[in-house]
Formats: sequence, structure tokens, C-alpha cells
Amino acid sequence: MITLLPSIINVARENNLIINERSLTKKEVLCKCPFCLMDASRPKKFYLSLNPKENIFKCWYWCDLFYYNRDMQEK
Repeated sequence: MITLLPSIINVARENNLIINERSLTKKEVLCKCPFCLMDASRPKKFYLSLNPKENIFKCWYWCDLFYYNRDMQEK
């Protein structure tokens, strides 16, 4: 399959995201979230997951709650 998008892992590295190196071989690669920053002062927490196969990302903390609350308000 040919993709036009760059690898999400490469994009994360180019933007100096802190990556949990032990997760690089897993389905979801964990990073410090540059959006919510809730894991910035917690060295062992990584709230942003990157899925290199699907080339998608998800924040598992505040960003997720923010979008959930926003969606609920729109209904």
C-alpha cells in the first residue's frame, strides 16, 4: 500500500516529542502529549499514543475528555 503521509513516528521525532523507547516495538507507541501537557511533570506517564500502522494518534487524558465533553454539548 502506498501512502502519501509521512510516518507518524518520524513526525513525532521531527517535532521533538518525548517517546517511550520501550514502546517502539509495540502496536501503540507512547509519547508525552504536547497538547494537554498533563504528563509533563510525571516521568513515567505517557498519555499520547501513536499508531504507526494506521498513522493516527490519541491522547488518553485531558484531550480525550475535552473532545468527549465538547461532543456531548453539541448534542
